Amino acid sequence: MKTSILKRALCLFLAALLSGLLITATGETFPYVAHATDSVRLRAKPSSSATILAVIRQGDAVLITGSDGRYKIVEYEGKKGYVVSAFLSADQDAGPVQNTIDPKIAALYQTLSSGSEGAAVKALQEALQELGYYTIAIDSKYGSGTAKAVSAFQDKNGLADSGMADAATQHLLYEGQPKNSRGRVSQVKTLAPIPGLTIRPGKRGDAVAVIQKVLTDLKYYTGKIDGEYGISTQNAVKAFQKDNKLASDGIIGAKTYQALEKAQQTSGGVSATLPPPAPVVPEVTPSTPFEAPDAPATYPYTTTAAASVNMRKRASTSSMRILTIPEGAGLEVLEDNGGYLKVNYKKYTGYVVKEFINIPEQYLDGKVLGINQNARVNYQTLAAGAQGRAVRALQHALAELGFYSGKIDGNFGSGTTAGTKAFQKRNGLRETGVALPELQQLIFEKRVRNSKNKLVFTKTLPPLDGLAMKEGDYGDAVYELNEMLVKTKHFDSNVGYEYTRATTQAVRAFQKDHKIKITGKVDAFTLLAIKTAAGISATTPPQDQPPATQEPLTEDNVIIIRDGTTGMAVSRLQQRLVELKYYTITPDGIYNSDDIAAVKHFQRVNNLPVTGIADLATQQTLYTAYALGADKDVSPQPSQGSTGLLKIGSYGSEVSALQSRLITLNFLTGKIDGIYGTQTAAAVTAFQRANKLKADGLAGSATLTALYDAKAIGNTPTQPTIPPQSAEEDVLITLKVGSRGPEVVNVQKRLIDLKYLTGNADGIYGPRTFLAVKEFQTKNRLTADGLAGSLTIAKLNSTSAIAGDLGGVAPPPIPTPQPQPSGPSFKAPRASEVRYANWFTDIRPIAQRLRDVVIYDFMSGKHYNFRFFSLGKHADGAPLTKADTDTMNSVLGANNWTPRPVWVIFSDGRVFMASTHSHGHQNDYIPDNGITGHLCVHFPREMAEAALTGPYAVSHQNAIQAGWDLTQNMAR
Repeated sequence: MKTSILKRALCLFLAALLSGLLITATGETFPYVAHATDSVRLRAKPSSSATILAVIRQGDAVLITGSDGRYKIVEYEGKKGYVVSAFLSADQDAGPVQNTIDPKIAALYQTLSSGSEGAAVKALQEALQELGYYTIAIDSKYGSGTAKAVSAFQDKNGLADSGMADAATQHLLYEGQPKNSRGRVSQVKTLAPIPGLTIRPGKRGDAVAVIQKVLTDLKYYTGKIDGEYGISTQNAVKAFQKDNKLASDGIIGAKTYQALEKAQQTSGGVSATLPPPAPVVPEVTPSTPFEAPDAPATYPYTTTAAASVNMRKRASTSSMRILTIPEGAGLEVLEDNGGYLKVNYKKYTGYVVKEFINIPEQYLDGKVLGINQNARVNYQTLAAGAQGRAVRALQHALAELGFYSGKIDGNFGSGTTAGTKAFQKRNGLRETGVALPELQQLIFEKRVRNSKNKLVFTKTLPPLDGLAMKEGDYGDAVYELNEMLVKTKHFDSNVGYEYTRATTQAVRAFQKDHKIKITGKVDAFTLLAIKTAAGISATTPPQDQPPATQEPLTEDNVIIIRDGTTGMAVSRLQQRLVELKYYTITPDGIYNSDDIAAVKHFQRVNNLPVTGIADLATQQTLYTAYALGADKDVSPQPSQGSTGLLKIGSYGSEVSALQSRLITLNFLTGKIDGIYGTQTAAAVTAFQRANKLKADGLAGSATLTALYDAKAIGNTPTQPTIPPQSAEEDVLITLKVGSRGPEVVNVQKRLIDLKYLTGNADGIYGPRTFLAVKEFQTKNRLTADGLAGSLTIAKLNSTSAIAGDLGGVAPPPIPTPQPQPSGPSFKAPRASEVRYANWFTDIRPIAQRLRDVVIYDFMSGKHYNFRFFSLGKHADGAPLTKADTDTMNSVLGANNWTPRPVWVIFSDGRVFMASTHSHGHQNDYIPDNGITGHLCVHFPREMAEAALTGPYAVSHQNAIQAGWDLTQNMAR
């Protein structure tokens, strides 16, 4: 018996020991930064068959936030997904040679090393040149000279000397106070290669050049496009801000970017593309807060004036004034002298009051709150100039704590800054005057010291949606609740900001009347019911907040609602049906016979299959701004935040509903992705033509109203015809007297359409054809030689070709039957839209995000769909379908290595000059598409660089140049 007990105890001990060893062996602390040891795919799910979100290049840094079997959960360039663990380095235990940096910041920078090329390398070289580390030509290529300069910079600044520009190196270089080659603390003017960064006067870089180009298009800037943010650029920005009712401070932030983009779209300017918004790195919850170490507080350091301030001879307000330093001016701080700082400004040295100077945090006294990921999810950073509901909540809380006595107006001004600093001082924190997310979390969720030095909890509610409320709470949310209870006739007291006993009684009465559990407290469901009863949309945010973005419904996230389904998805559906007047109920989150009848009615009115089941198509249509209501006299209105116009580049639930409707009407095939790309635009164009609307591919109010009308005309598919294969064409083909064949037939048909030639197209280039071509060339300002070369043929097939006897502008060309992909019609771009841009610096970054393109052969008018898979010195990919391959072969001929210039249309509407061929080779990316292997698409790059690759690369560059010459002539 004792032996048995001992054995059992020993087994339990060994099991516990092995379990402990397993936990120890596999334990990790998240998040941490790792690097890709080879090119690897980022997938949407932990499966080799899951959707590929991006391709992570060898050496790129990723943020690891978790683990799932043999996969790591990572964040890369703003995307979150799964990567096979074997392809990631174990940087977590890299030791002292690793440069430490906040993981969120690390995710913003791409690691640069030998072989890297492009705009990021160019910016790196310019910044290192500023500091005196880089002394050779700026060539955007990370060679030995760049590596040597990076190594010297790292050595001088106490970083791990690797010669690779990792995130820590770039962050210090662009955003810190690094030492220059002489050991002096400095700040660079070159902007970091991060889209959407705030741009201030004195900065420089490609982003500034883009702003200058846009302002030139908008007639605000007339100076040189040099990438330098000088006085003339600043004045242009201020003038633009003033005209658009923005703060005229010359600082380009998010609001100015948005206004510039809107103005550019309105004016139709396309000479420069504004950068996308600054990437938002999804937050994660680490096991312990990560706190980046402060840079050493050394003197002197460079900063700016927060406001105009007098420089005095001594540290006293009674001392002689030397001059006034303007707001935003750069200056050098020599030492701290209590309430004053000794500074250098221009050629003067004196003292200024400390509170008027932007002082870096490491020079301030007090504690620093560690980064808290939950706080960063719930709160936004608030500082001078901020406005809205979050600022009002902060003002309420600071007033409650005794640190703010100003007006509760939602404007973060000097009073709010002073109140924030007073709170920070009382609670032993650095007096920055900035309400970081962690500071707001401390104020709203934890015990803090008030102005009387007592530890208290604030009653003011944080500025978060859907909060539970109870007696004793305070804030805007309570005020809004009391107003709604007045509308429902349950509250007759004076409306205030405090959740009083009267509010509790009103909530209990409402809950009793609506058969909700009586608690006197407001949870999410009670709030939804109160909003519905008060006639307020449950999804409408306060006016001073941007509307929340509903995740587009897809096959992966939709909840199919049928008899017996319960939950918030049902409540949302009920609320929407009430808005569209299909019934009048209080949403209860339970899908029963009344709801089924309402959904059937909705499906019948909106020309959907009548099943009573709220499937994907039904919900996508229901939540669009143009869903038809039960009351025919009530026209559905666009939801708050809707632009009312959908076009290439639009995305979201309204686009998903649009695509669902187009599929229902047989204008679109494929999967609903919520992205308005070229295929969606083409389907809209086909719908517009069928329904006798303006065929521009833009889904405006007239198109959307017609689309969702029960009488909308659908598309009747026809059997595709198989056209004859055209002869193989050279890049520069010339037809002359004596030429014969299908190309002559095409020219003759087009000349007949344009009224230059009569009779039949016989395929023989005789004297009559010669004279017709010569007349066409004369009227279209071409060399009148009677020879049909590539330029003449391209002009014949263009929409701007000038007609003969009838005059005016001819209708679009109607070429001979072409093996186009089945599906919607296609609208060809204009020659003036085509861009000649560098592959490495301009096009490849776009191709990394937008893999699906349309290749348009501008000399024949044919096009086919194409997908990029590998992006090296050129793009490798393949036609999507056999129909696309057939179209390609009809233009280039099958298995033809000869380069041919083409236009490549990206799904965001941008068009670039390129060259391609039709000979499949090596890796076969798409099965059953009619071609074995992949094809190459070349874009412009330096000819000397192409020569290093080989003669075939040079031949593609020659074809691109020939095509560009043709394109420029077509655009004239």
